[in-house]
Amino acid sequence: MAFLDLVGLLTTPVPARGAESRRNGRRFDADHASGQPFQALPAEASPRSTTFREASENLYTSHYVAYAAVGTYADAAASLPLKVYRRAADNDREVVNDGYLVELLSRPNKAQDGYEFRHALVTSLFLGGEAPVEKVRNISGTRTVQMLLMRPDHFGPIVNETHGLVGYQYDVGGRVFGYEPDEIMFYKLTNPTNEWRGLSPITAARLSIETDLAAARYNRNFLSNGSIPGGALVTDQDLLQRERKEIRGEWEQVHRDITRAGRVAVLDKGLRFDGSSLSQRDAQWLESRQHDQEAILAVYRLPAALLGIERTTNRSTVAEMTRAWYRGPVRSVLRRIETKLNNELCPEFGADLFVEFLMDDVLRPEMDARADAGSKAWWITPNEKRKWENLPALENGDEMWVPVNMAQGGTPVPEVTPVAETDGKGVVRPFGR
Repeated sequence: MAFLDLVGLLTTPVPARGAESRRNGRRFDADHASGQPFQALPAEASPRSTTFREASENLYTSHYVAYAAVGTYADAAASLPLKVYRRAADNDREVVNDGYLVELLSRPNKAQDGYEFRHALVTSLFLGGEAPVEKVRNISGTRTVQMLLMRPDHFGPIVNETHGLVGYQYDVGGRVFGYEPDEIMFYKLTNPTNEWRGLSPITAARLSIETDLAAARYNRNFLSNGSIPGGALVTDQDLLQRERKEIRGEWEQVHRDITRAGRVAVLDKGLRFDGSSLSQRDAQWLESRQHDQEAILAVYRLPAALLGIERTTNRSTVAEMTRAWYRGPVRSVLRRIETKLNNELCPEFGADLFVEFLMDDVLRPEMDARADAGSKAWWITPNEKRKWENLPALENGDEMWVPVNMAQGGTPVPEVTPVAETDGKGVVRPFGR
């Protein structure tokens, strides 16, 4: 076999190293496990949410604001183009449209394309505070050919008291596999009490989520009861225990159900209905729910208008809120993704390669604002301005047009000859030329 053929075989972009040979548990060390990624404590008399799975089922998938907040970030990160660049001279860059790295980012694994992978990565990061990614390499171990997202609750760093981080472990169906540190890209949100683990935003939003869920369940039960508030059947007569049960049973049978709302009650034996229990209005039910929803959005740094919750905001304000959200919270998430890829993935494909999300389309102002800014920016050529709008260049469009009322300090300004004095033989020059 020729030398070049051997090199080609060793660098073939296929996951030739199977899981059994790579993840054989050599790094497993039960004594040095570093804890769970989800750190919220369970609330009394409510579904447990102490683990990643329980939080997903009882908080994320059960609450529309939490679900929408996480999904909005995931949609933003997945929909923005992720481009590969090559560093050129003079701090310039050139776009790379093909190659192994471009193919890997476009199709990280057989089950997910680039959009699905980034959507799942951000969802895991904002739900569990962690998003570990396995880098499956080729037979020579020099290049990543697949990226697989791992579940945070089955994953954990292995920390040695002397050497610090020595590897990672992953539990799959009761079997624990070990990884070298460079086989994992570990995305995590900062945890102030555990440098090895991430911290889920739902930890901070949990109380508000559970309170709002309780209010929603209360409202459901209220409607299921025919919108009749809880109360008491009162009489001055002495009733036997059997009579009390019969009266209560007959009342609930006739009135407790949404299909029985509005039925007329017939009371005898001096009975009267006392509905003096705390009503929804007295309990400020709606205001309480709005407060909890605002708290959840504050944790995720997401404007309510982006979810359609705020109905008093006008169109221009929503547009500016959206751009501010992209400039701040979204850009922070994207930079986190870019930094990890540039430091731990791109060097495998070339020292001069790097990736970056394109945010031009979502950050650009409205057309009238762009036109106004372009008309005032005399130091930018017409072709450069046309490039903003993806328009073709014009002939002589690379010349700079300087307004006639501007000149370099200390130099005389050429006088403009009126057309009437040219006897029809003069040539009228374009503005500024």
